[in-house]
Amino acid sequence: MRISNHQNLFIGETIKQENQVREEQYKKEERTDFFAGNLNQDLFENKLLQKKKEAQEKAMKVVSDAFAGDQEIDNELLERRDKIAALEQENKKLQSLINDISKQQDELMKQYGITADSQEQKDLELLRKKDRCLRGGREELTKEEYERISRLESEGLTEYQKRQREWDAQKNHFQSDLDKNKEEILVENAIIRGTKLERLKHAPMVKAQKEAEAILDASSKEIIGMIMEEVKDTIDEESKEEREKAEKLEEIQEEKEEFIESQKEKTEETEELLENMPMKELVHMGQLKDEIKQEIKNIVNEMKLVAEDIKGAKVDESV
Repeated sequence: MRISNHQNLFIGETIKQENQVREEQYKKEERTDFFAGNLNQDLFENKLLQKKKEAQEKAMKVVSDAFAGDQEIDNELLERRDKIAALEQENKKLQSLINDISKQQDELMKQYGITADSQEQKDLELLRKKDRCLRGGREELTKEEYERISRLESEGLTEYQKRQREWDAQKNHFQSDLDKNKEEILVENAIIRGTKLERLKHAPMVKAQKEAEAILDASSKEIIGMIMEEVKDTIDEESKEEREKAEKLEEIQEEKEEFIESQKEKTEETEELLENMPMKELVHMGQLKDEIKQEIKNIVNEMKLVAEDIKGAKVDESV
């Protein structure tokens, strides 16, 4: 007998190995595609999260800057109000000192027995009028008043007039501080009112809020655009992969058909050799013949299974 036993006995095993290799190769490619797909998806999601985070941080900075500026204005207004309160408190003390001096002057007038219509008191009032004019008052002295003041200063003041003038000097000093504080209070109140009006006019927090909303809205539109582009790319990529898989499946189908055809030819050659073998040799090799027939049967069965696989692949491809 001139038949290679190994060639005939392991044809079926060869078919199994070929199928197993193809199956493992397909699974390997499928796992690789799955891993790459997951990786790309993670990268895209990270990119979206980063874009959203950047927009939120930018919007937050706009609002925070506006809030910081607004808070700075509030702190400045608070300082000015505190200053006004301190000036008003100081003015109360100054006014109390001025009132005390006025009382002491009234007491002094009583001690010296001076009346309001006395010449000594009238001369004192004329000297006080001169002091008010020197401090920038609106009053004006007549020629006669100038002459009277010059005579009083050259002749010298009375003891009563001197003491009253000393009290007047202290009272004028306190009054000057009081007037300055009042002017400063007016300025501070004007600044506070102006700041409030400017804030209402520009409304920095409202403007910042609108700007932040615009930033987030623009970011949302950009993210939507990115998603749409990614979906389009994914669809294109999936279509490309499907075409490649179809082409690969077609190649595998052709290879299987070629392989089945070659195995059919080998089977036919084997059956022809068995039929032409002498009877005597067949008797002595009965057990081997049975094994070969069984193996041939297995080959046929394997080929049928392969054929069915191909038919199934065609059905799947049409779907």
